[in-house]
Amino acid sequence: MPSHQADGPRAELSHHEWAAVDAVRSTGESDHDGRRLLAQAAENLRIASLDPGPVPVDVIAEDDVTFVFLAPAPMGGMPGHTLVATRRHVETIFDLTGAEGTALGLAVVAAARAVRAALGPAGVLIQQNNGVAACQTVPHIHFHVIPKVPGPFPPAQPPELMPYEERAKLAERLSRHWPLVE
Repeated sequence: MPSHQADGPRAELSHHEWAAVDAVRSTGESDHDGRRLLAQAAENLRIASLDPGPVPVDVIAEDDVTFVFLAPAPMGGMPGHTLVATRRHVETIFDLTGAEGTALGLAVVAAARAVRAALGPAGVLIQQNNGVAACQTVPHIHFHVIPKVPGPFPPAQPPELMPYEERAKLAERLSRHWPLVE
């Protein structure tokens, strides 16, 4: 299993935690054990995001409030599915501070612009879910910025996971297109 790190130690997820994250992100389905592992993985990611050490190589951009990185599976029919999250653990949009909401909004706009500039998709889908009834599978606020090809959403078949090395190269490409939002 790849370390998901660039150059040094940081809080890491176990093989089982990464498997739970990838399974839930790619299918949207979860059982009780999967949710427990996913919650632990989310907490480990939160702790890792506080560490000022090396950045995981699939991170596109980050600042003091937000963290922008690639999802493991391209839900829109093409690579580039990007996640925009807060560094502070916040479960839903209702728990955000005003400053966090503003920072997330700016980061979502910047991510959409970077995806469009780097990949030229037919469209870009922005999605954010709050609570289990709204299909929130990860108990941490995050926005999906999904480059879209024409066709149904979500896809009829779960997309294949993108190999980590390919995600790292794509994250670097997207980061070169990270725009300043005024």
